[in-house]
Amino acid sequence: MKALINSLGNGRCIGILLHGPPGTGKTLLATSLAKEFNSSYFIIDGSPDLDRRDIEGNWELFNGDTKFNHGPLTRAIEDANKNGISFIVINEINAIRESEQISLNSLLSESHINLISKGFERCSLKKTSKLVIIGTMNKSVLGINKLQEAFEDRFLVCPEITYPTKQKEIEIAVKLSGCKKMVAETVVDAARQIRKQAIKDFSITKIFSTRLIVNFCLIVSNMSPDYLRYNIENVIINKLGENQEEKKSIAMILDGKLFEDNLKKYLVPYSQAKSSINAGLNSPRAPEAKIISNFKSKVEKYVFEL
Repeated sequence: MKALINSLGNGRCIGILLHGPPGTGKTLLATSLAKEFNSSYFIIDGSPDLDRRDIEGNWELFNGDTKFNHGPLTRAIEDANKNGISFIVINEINAIRESEQISLNSLLSESHINLISKGFERCSLKKTSKLVIIGTMNKSVLGINKLQEAFEDRFLVCPEITYPTKQKEIEIAVKLSGCKKMVAETVVDAARQIRKQAIKDFSITKIFSTRLIVNFCLIVSNMSPDYLRYNIENVIINKLGENQEEKKSIAMILDGKLFEDNLKKYLVPYSQAKSSINAGLNSPRAPEAKIISNFKSKVEKYVFEL
């Protein structure tokens, strides 16, 4: 994509449409691409409630006078004209209404937009500048608007973003969460097994995404191992399991891979963990420790019931 952007001349708007399942890093890829060009970027979260004025800008009363507040679209054009290039990332682009899709057609094909809030005043891209619009979408999501054919046709490329390779996923987890490599390897290995069951056997509804891997690694690496079982239950099992059967399947996969035991080894050195346990046995327990102990017994009861 970097080569594509470099190969196209200035004075035009470049549309790139990324599609793939949730949590595969589509937005991260888009923002990373902007950073590669040392460019500013503006993120628009698509929704059926998104109005044309939200992305272009609107008027508001300020100290008895009216002032035009530029939206992400006009600000991106302004930045591109000033610095040579700018990026707009529209998440869930197929969630925006057809009327808002139409408003972007002239920008994608003719490098200008007519501002509805300013009497259709034209806001244009200079011939020396580039504006890159990257839309992200999950085609399998139901209940949102379909992309108009004329709108989708204006995007130059439409690459599918799938889940990374195992090694790449480990690298992403380490880099973004700051966790140890062995922690990332343990989490990624379990995630890919749960993902396989979700995709091939359909026994689990939700996918263990790369985003969830990063979030879990971030949480367990920054919290006390005392909360590990709590985090496994609430960040993974309850989040991915739609019902008791699915939660039981996920718990069995994690148990089969000795998920909790392996993570404990990598999160805290054995000697430190042993001294901590002995200290807890030989000294009076603080109120907080008592709460944790009570909570652990409830979690153990829950897992046993599963």
